[in-house]
Amino acid sequence: MYQSITGHPLIRKIDFNLVFLLSIPFILLAANQEWLFPYGNPSDAWIAKRYLMETGHQYPLTGQELGSMYENYKASRVSWNIKGLLVHHFFSPVTAQYVLHISMFCLLLTTFYLIVKNLFNKHIAFISSVAFGTYSQFHAVFNFEWDYNTHDGALNTLLTLLFMLLASQSKKWKLWLMLAGATWASALQSVYVGPYIPAIAFWYLYLNHKYLRHPIVTSALYILAGAVAVTLIYCIISYLIGGRFFFLESLIVMTASMSAVYLFHPGYWFPFFPNETGTALLYHSKGIVLPLFAGITSIILFATSLIKKRKGNLLNAITLTQCTLLICLFAAFFLHFNGHGVFSNDHHLAFMAPFIFLSMAGTYAYFLRVTDATNPPINVLKAAVLVIFCGALIFGDTAALDGHLIEMMIFTPIQSLLQIPFVQSIFPMQPMLWWFSLAALMRLIFFLLVSAVLIITFAKLRNLQKTPLLTGIILTLSLSGFLSLNSVQTSSINISSYDITNKCGIQKDQYKIVTDLFLKLRPYHFKSEPVRKTNEDKERKNDEHVSILKEPLFWYKNNAVLKHYNTQCPEINLTSLYGGVLGIRGWGLVKRRVLLDGYLGTESFSNLRAERRIAVLPKQFRIAIFYSDQHEIQTALATLKSHGLKAKILDQGQIESGAISFNLMILDLKKNARTKSKYRN
Repeated sequence: MYQSITGHPLIRKIDFNLVFLLSIPFILLAANQEWLFPYGNPSDAWIAKRYLMETGHQYPLTGQELGSMYENYKASRVSWNIKGLLVHHFFSPVTAQYVLHISMFCLLLTTFYLIVKNLFNKHIAFISSVAFGTYSQFHAVFNFEWDYNTHDGALNTLLTLLFMLLASQSKKWKLWLMLAGATWASALQSVYVGPYIPAIAFWYLYLNHKYLRHPIVTSALYILAGAVAVTLIYCIISYLIGGRFFFLESLIVMTASMSAVYLFHPGYWFPFFPNETGTALLYHSKGIVLPLFAGITSIILFATSLIKKRKGNLLNAITLTQCTLLICLFAAFFLHFNGHGVFSNDHHLAFMAPFIFLSMAGTYAYFLRVTDATNPPINVLKAAVLVIFCGALIFGDTAALDGHLIEMMIFTPIQSLLQIPFVQSIFPMQPMLWWFSLAALMRLIFFLLVSAVLIITFAKLRNLQKTPLLTGIILTLSLSGFLSLNSVQTSSINISSYDITNKCGIQKDQYKIVTDLFLKLRPYHFKSEPVRKTNEDKERKNDEHVSILKEPLFWYKNNAVLKHYNTQCPEINLTSLYGGVLGIRGWGLVKRRVLLDGYLGTESFSNLRAERRIAVLPKQFRIAIFYSDQHEIQTALATLKSHGLKAKILDQGQIESGAISFNLMILDLKKNARTKSKYRN
């Protein structure tokens, strides 16, 4: 019976490696769902969310006065925005979060798997794809989480590599190259992909040389044709959803201006080694650990292949993955040393992840080059790798502790050695210096030592003919152990977001409240300017303090906290949640002069601390107050009245989801004659 089922033609066509691979996001979600949802605060992730929920025709903020969100360069990410708009059109925000991002997760894994399977085999493809799929630095880079365009840029990059690979091997190469041009143009809607153009070009040139050798000029023309065609389609889509026809204009202008502004910027750029200020990239950046490790590994493998002069399809594929990464790193180093903080910012490094893990696939392939499809141990090895990588995230806090113990096992003797006067005279270092990169080095040394011991032991206990396979398995498990712990301890997000034992997470509830508030407040936007400009306003039209409000202002306590219903959990920072609401309304794009006290927050509802700002508010505007109890809202109403602001209640009620609960009141406010006179300049 079993043989009849497994022998069915349809069953035989199923790639079960891919099936098990695509189970990863669902395994992680079954343990904890927090990692799929963004933090609070008015980050780029929340700003990006609005582009996924509304078109330019729906934005109440338009024109130069306040800065239209669809005039901003973020609107140029049409490839990503249109995907989000379509999904959010058919699903509620929470359901859309699952559908959109799990789909992107699976597409990324599938594309990566197909590339590696074509270059090597399904076993290497599975193992390296598991490593890629569980890389926490790539999942939700801090402040640039799932709703940012990181994953869309990475997917389009991987699709470009896949289409170029197929073009180099297929008679339908012209079609594949046009598709590659289309996805490449889509990827470049994120400027962070730009530095890696040489790596992508090398990828095709190398493959084309090794396979069918299509004419280079003709190939370039077909790639260009695909890029131009899809860009024209994006232009039409951009215009239809309320943006500019030539949507790339704002992106080009922003790239030119921001490149100059952030050149050697102290908040965005760090030197690799300590300078006179004491800052250094090795002190601060978690994200550099894996690129540096992968780069060193690539150099070693490339040098080994040159010295031994080995040839063959396997070695060609390994060389391709390693050299592509080295070109990628060369471009990144060049930009960084010229003042662009490529290695200083995790969201820059996230776009490098596809190239890093393709090189890791080459490393795994080198370890397991003696294996074939008939080797029974390979399936056990794949299962072990899946358990290692998923287990490290699911039991994240425990894995982090284990990683720290490993570091201390090696670090303590090194620290003792560094304290010897003679050694200090040669290598002057701080006694308790702790680099992220040094911590990773400690783990790497540990796994190398374990590998060496196991390889020597098995070589003595077993037939030497089996040693190469066993060596490959041991090295694969060791590399997987290192990568999994590195993913845990260099994560940009809280590793507890994956942990099955973490019962205090609120990010899903927070996400639901922020998106619900956004939809709840939308009916209270003014469809046009709330009041006609006064003559005084017209005379001051060039004054930066003149403002027109179409969306409700927010007012909340900037020290608001809420006790979790689980007494074992920490307090909930409501101010962070309110920041998410600010973000989705476009904070950072909308001119800050319309905000009360910067973030629309005060320490108490008894004082606005915003007399100067009241002077520039329109005669009529609306405000949304977030508060905890009846006493706070009565205090707020009394404060508004004391400033001569007549209030009309439009809506009020409780906002609640899970452990989070607070109240909302929406007011229509008008200045009286005394207020206008008092605050007139």
